[in-house]
Amino acid sequence: NHIIVGGLLVPASLLDNKSTVIVYVGDKSEQIVNILLRVSENTVVHYSPHTAIQNNLLNKETAPTTMSSIHVLKGTDSIEFRERYGGVLRVKDAQIIGIIVGSMGLTGELTKDLLHRLQTLIRAAHKKYYCFVMGRLNEAKLCNFPEIDVFCLVSNEDNANIKPKTFHKPVVTPFELELGLGAREWSSSFST
Repeated sequence: NHIIVGGLLVPASLLDNKSTVIVYVGDKSEQIVNILLRVSENTVVHYSPHTAIQNNLLNKETAPTTMSSIHVLKGTDSIEFRERYGGVLRVKDAQIIGIIVGSMGLTGELTKDLLHRLQTLIRAAHKKYYCFVMGRLNEAKLCNFPEIDVFCLVSNEDNANIKPKTFHKPVVTPFELELGLGAREWSSSFST
């Protein structure tokens, strides 16, 4: 049994052990947020080569791996983790939900199954929904649908998490939508 964490296929048993430390080397903030949300109870060590290079250029005597370029993180302590829960609360209050299918990085059968599941859950909650296919999200596109209370973005893992307050209406992940509709229980492990 495997799960995807930060774009990598990882044995689920490895992450069941809370003492497993995950080391992420990179500068993609979206990816580190996804990792923190996905394995929130594990410790994540983040090394930023970009920060290390900047520090090295500013101070030639500093070693390339200065402590300012290494961060020890825990998902449940992150602001992002708490902000995502705000989207779940908005789903509970929503009457009309917009399901946005992102056109990047999705496979047909998985997307169709997920859409069917979300539509079934929304109908069971006695809410309305509309489905859209969009490339890149932007404020102008979302403003064309003022009657929608919350949007759910069905996309690949790297593009799934939209920062809260980026748009005038919340954009949540399918997992958050399921939480808000009561189909899942909140836990400290998050799925995008």
